[in-house]
Amino acid sequence: MSGTIRTEATTVKDLVYDAVLKPRGGSGTAREYSLSLLPNDIRIIALNEAQAATLRCNFAYAPDTAAQIIKQARDILQNATVADALPAAKRAALASAVEKSDIFATQRLLMDWEILAVTMKLP
Repeated sequence: MSGTIRTEATTVKDLVYDAVLKPRGGSGTAREYSLSLLPNDIRIIALNEAQAATLRCNFAYAPDTAAQIIKQARDILQNATVADALPAAKRAALASAVEKSDIFATQRLLMDWEILAVTMKLP
């Protein structure tokens, strides 16, 4: 996953990798920083001299990864045996996320333990 952080902070530091991020552009006092994340990567970002109202983040999965996530969810929902074994609320939430093409919600639901408990039993 990759994206940008846009902020008026004077310094943006990745506390996980102990690195000050370099701005790639921006306008006025706002600067934009690029950030790429590996699967299950967690970052803690420190912003110096910034207000929360000035922070904007925009992240997305690569198109092929997004397509794989949606396909995996559709395969689960279209398999009646598997879909029926899912808790009704989780099945409805997964179907809604797929219908809206909400990749983040779909991925989060696919990693939910109640869904994994069913899908991990598949041959």
